[in-house]
Amino acid sequence: MISFYGPIAVRLTARNFFLRLSAFVIFLFCAGFYAPAL
Repeated sequence: MISFYGPIAVRLTARNFFLRLSAFVIFLFCAGFYAPAL
């Protein structure tokens, strides 16, 4: 059971981490882009 659910859990965790990382990068980019305008 562990060998079957292992790759799925790793895949979901990596996907969740990638989504959070990309959202954080976009947030930093927008903050750095709009900060000088303010």
